[in-house]
Formats: sequence, structure tokens, C-alpha cells
Amino acid sequence: MSMLVMYILGAAMIVAGLSMLWYLFQTLRIIWRYSALVAIAAVLFSPLVHIVFYLLPKEEFDSQEKFLFNRYFLSIGAIVIIGIVAAIAIPATTQTQLDQNDDYQSAELEAHLSRIYEAHPDADDIVDSDKFKNWWQSKPDVERRDYERVLHEGNSSEVIHMLTLFEIETGGI
Repeated sequence: MSMLVMYILGAAMIVAGLSMLWYLFQTLRIIWRYSALVAIAAVLFSPLVHIVFYLLPKEEFDSQEKFLFNRYFLSIGAIVIIGIVAAIAIPATTQTQLDQNDDYQSAELEAHLSRIYEAHPDADDIVDSDKFKNWWQSKPDVERRDYERVLHEGNSSEVIHMLTLFEIETGGI
């Protein structure tokens, strides 16, 4: 759903952007007929110069020219509205994805801990005990680093294996 919203907003932005460019060039052509300097300023400071130029009284301004200016202003307005909608919709869809990811990670953590507690119901007591700390710290450097990694980052089967080894070697806590 969120990707669909992004594609729709992207397509709308492309259409509005292309129409704005089309009407920009048409209005610049009209402004150029009145004054080349004003047309250059309109390129540099558009749409402000367009608005000022449009509001200035002119005798030769026909309905077709007014129509082109109105369409240019409408296309800018459409881009602003699409931008506001995108600024609201994109973070909302991103937050929904983050919430779903958090739910997945929470369920994954529950399953991880469930497997460990199923094999070793006293896992917390073991890990907190001085006997366990002395056991893994008495190991050679390579094993000690590996046990430390397993304690902090290991998957459930690694943790279960390490706790089982501790119980076999020391008789438990």
C-alpha cells in the first residue's frame, strides 16, 4: 500500500512538474514580448516576477495570455499541494513500516528467548552467577571471545550449546 501511495505521488509530481515547465515557457514567451529584462528576471526569480507581471495593468493582455498565466499558477499550486501531501504521507507510511518491523523483531526475540528457556529454564540465574563468569573467563582467549560474542549476539542454538557445556563441565550453579 505504501509503495502504491509513493508511485501515485511520484506520477502526480511528474505530471504537475511537466505542466509547470510547459506553462513556464509559454509565460516567458509572453513576458519576453513585453520586456527581455523582465523575462530574464522571471527565469531567475520565478514565480514572483510572474505574479508581479501578471498583476501589472497591461492593455495588450488577451484572454489566451491570461489563460496561460492562470494555468502556470495552478500547476505551481498543484506541486505545492502534492509536496504537502507527500510530506505527510511518506513519513506516515514509513512509520507504519517501522512499526511492522518492530513487531517482527519483537516476535523474533520472543521466539529466541523461548527456545533458550525451554532448554535451560534457569538461564538467567546461570548467566548472572559468579561460577559462570569464572568458567568462561578461565577459557583460552579464543574461546572466551567466542563465548562473549555468543552471550551478546549469539543465536539461540549457540546460547543453548554454551549453557549446556557450562553445566556439563561444572555441574551447574
